[in-house]
Amino acid sequence: MAFFLSVTPAPASDTTHLGLGFHFSQQVELNTCSEIPFPLGSLAGEFDERERVFIYSTGYCMGYMCEQLAVGAATVGVVPLAKVLVINGAKLSGKLAARSLAVVATRSTILKRRLAGDVSNLLADGMEQAIVVAARTPLPEAGGKVLPEVIEDAMKGLRTAPPAPAIPTGPTWNELVDDLISRPNLIPVLEHPVARHEIFKATALAHQYLAGPGAETALRNWPKFLNAFAPNGASGIAGDYLRYSDIFTALKADTPAGKQVLIDLLESIDTKTASELVLNGIPMPASIKNLYPKMYSYADEGTFLTHADDSASGLWKSHTNNNGRYVSPELVSDHALVKSKFQLPLKEINGVFVEVPNKGRFRFEATTGQTAGRYTIPKGIIHSGAPNSGAKPWLEILVKENPARGVGGVPQFIETKETYGTLWDTVTKQFVVDKNHLRQILISNP
Repeated sequence: MAFFLSVTPAPASDTTHLGLGFHFSQQVELNTCSEIPFPLGSLAGEFDERERVFIYSTGYCMGYMCEQLAVGAATVGVVPLAKVLVINGAKLSGKLAARSLAVVATRSTILKRRLAGDVSNLLADGMEQAIVVAARTPLPEAGGKVLPEVIEDAMKGLRTAPPAPAIPTGPTWNELVDDLISRPNLIPVLEHPVARHEIFKATALAHQYLAGPGAETALRNWPKFLNAFAPNGASGIAGDYLRYSDIFTALKADTPAGKQVLIDLLESIDTKTASELVLNGIPMPASIKNLYPKMYSYADEGTFLTHADDSASGLWKSHTNNNGRYVSPELVSDHALVKSKFQLPLKEINGVFVEVPNKGRFRFEATTGQTAGRYTIPKGIIHSGAPNSGAKPWLEILVKENPARGVGGVPQFIETKETYGTLWDTVTKQFVVDKNHLRQILISNP
């Protein structure tokens, strides 16, 4: 692909030419020997008009450049600046020429949005800074390649051969950046330096894990997915801006089974809006059973004495729970560790929050459901009497919203359907056969 940007003087016509198939004139006629007062108003209007033409021209040209570069990235691979930009016949050199395609494409996209008044100066400046930093930041999971290079390589690998005509069907750099800065929950996050870096890092990881034919839809939905996990700095916890890679940890995206779950998950949200994802949570695909064959829920004795049925075979049935019960693929056998890893809340009694001795003591173990949508990524909830307690407008796939209650860090989902499984006491280290057995255990080991 050949692409040229040139500014060539043309004194005879005083016309500036941009080598992009677009021309505009800068002719201003001045009468230097007139006794008529200088027409400042008319001249100001002329300059205003010229400025508007220039701004439009710049936005158009830079946007066109961005699109052409994106096509090149998606169809033929990385296009170094030294091969792309030529000014007055001389190739750019040095650090500018060494920067990746992503820097140019991102700045071009942001410039168009900035000139159109769609983004604040703070956001535009921050995004430019972020992409320059990203262009120098290596990703260990990708062999030390810098973040934009990882994404560029993934875009190249989305298809085995250029489509005909050569127009990419998968996500391109300008679309990716444009979508990121269009997400309402991401706007205040992208204005925060640490968060910007985390979002670009997570985006590079997504491309690293999902690279290859068939991932176009999944990667196109990535910004929408990020939007659902954006806490906007409102959780009040130290790791507020460090959660955008949580999905990779929770779903083991570096494994074949985890990669497939992530692809299925991102494809499933294609027809949903960003607000729907936050409002209703994100159902997990049926392929999660291949990643996690078992799910566990941890509760006190009251849950199983009141909201479950037992049987002579030792199998329990947990009732349908329309409010949802928390489940996790994390197997924990120590009661104190259960409380810490799941940051189990205190209980309010007469306006006072107190510890529940047996909270999370009994582990209910069930085979992972084979029905799509059985498990859902829940909203973040801050509880235990915190000033900002309650459900939050972002999702939380790793337990982390209540660090005062424990270490957290384990995957969590919500389940509503009735489930069959076994019951284990993490204190006495034994299976609980039925409700009578449960009562006996509590008498000797309350």
